[in-house]
Amino acid sequence: MSLWILCVFLPATASKAEILSVVQHDPSQDPSQLHDGDPLKNVGQTVQRAGQAPQSEGVHMPVIVAVVGLLLLGSCMFLVWWKHQKVWWKHQNVWRKEPSPNPDPELQPAPAPSQVLPPDHVQKPSVQFASGQVSAQWPRGKTAHFAVEAGSFEAFGHQYSIEHADEPVVAQFRWGDGTLQISDRVDRNTIWWRTNHPNPDWQRFLWVCIPLCRCGPASHAMEFSESSYKCSVCRSQGHEKHWQCVQHDVHFCCNCAVPPLTPATLGVSARYVVEIFPSLARSATGLENPNFYEICPQLALGEHGLGFGKTCPRDGKPNCSLVDSLEDQYSGKVTHFVSWCWGYTLQDFASAVHSWLRRSKLDAEDVFLWVCFFCNNQYRIMDSGSTKTGSDELKSVFETHLAEAGQMLVLLDKFVSPIYIRGYLNDLRAVAAGLCIVCIEQEFSMSIILSESA
Repeated sequence: MSLWILCVFLPATASKAEILSVVQHDPSQDPSQLHDGDPLKNVGQTVQRAGQAPQSEGVHMPVIVAVVGLLLLGSCMFLVWWKHQKVWWKHQNVWRKEPSPNPDPELQPAPAPSQVLPPDHVQKPSVQFASGQVSAQWPRGKTAHFAVEAGSFEAFGHQYSIEHADEPVVAQFRWGDGTLQISDRVDRNTIWWRTNHPNPDWQRFLWVCIPLCRCGPASHAMEFSESSYKCSVCRSQGHEKHWQCVQHDVHFCCNCAVPPLTPATLGVSARYVVEIFPSLARSATGLENPNFYEICPQLALGEHGLGFGKTCPRDGKPNCSLVDSLEDQYSGKVTHFVSWCWGYTLQDFASAVHSWLRRSKLDAEDVFLWVCFFCNNQYRIMDSGSTKTGSDELKSVFETHLAEAGQMLVLLDKFVSPIYIRGYLNDLRAVAAGLCIVCIEQEFSMSIILSESA
């Protein structure tokens, strides 16, 4: 466009320049004929004489300008054409270029397109009622991990069979007490269940099914671990814990596949402590009122221990803690942390818990106590070669369980000069003081409970 403007207006500009040149340099003009008072008349006379000049001088300039404009326009069109030609040849060379050899012999080249797994093999996380591994919510606040095979599974020592039902139920099974658990909703890799149990806390449960990778010849469970990923479903990216199959580079983010449930910290049932454990301890030790140092070798350690030969749910090794060896109804998600010492007698310990339950008007079946004797795996402590642990480590472990319980009971055998203060080891006394400070700082409930003889 600028070239056409140049071609149209340049001749007019040149004509005006010629007029000014003639006005300034016309030697034929008689100075006496100039009108000093009227400059316009002087210009008019000059223009009239300029028009009488040979016509050839006024024709050459527009022709020259037009030719120059055409040359410039042609040059621009040629440059545009040449640029498009270079881009076209560049694309031709890229497609014809042979693949370069792999510069690093240790890195394998990418598979040919025919070897890449089709997108159908990477399916969205789903639910299978008849088979698969499950992380499930369980009564009493517990979390169960089990494998479903042919519609059957085992959890906390009991066998269950999932039955198919008509829509919209899909699946159901019964507890040992006859409670019916019915599938209510399926979302991604989760199943929501409902029950007809009278306890409102036991009427809704969530199961998380471990996602399967279907890229190999046989489906296999994926792992939940932390690494960088690009989700195979929504294509989101990040670096955090997620479901993955490293072998086939398949990843599910936590939005597309729900993470596994976190296992709950278990406590021993207050009912077990008050009604069942005392007779077991007396029978095992042969003593009427043993202390817990005397009870431990008989019930928490050795071949006669209640957890001997049973698989520990935390590390998968033989021999578990006392709380993990109990029947399902005698353990549950911890509700209270108990600070005490092993020098207490069986009678003092059991009577203190019983008196507190009676005064608090709590149902013993709904209270689950974290007591180190019952909840720590004494086999693992013995295997470590030492029954003593540094105060810093004890403080860290106890504070973690205290935070999960949110309430602490300080058990004293007597009000004046109790063993808890008088005979406690220095390290443990520091730990006990630290737990009290944590309760104050975190505003946890803290109660002092005494035996009936105190």
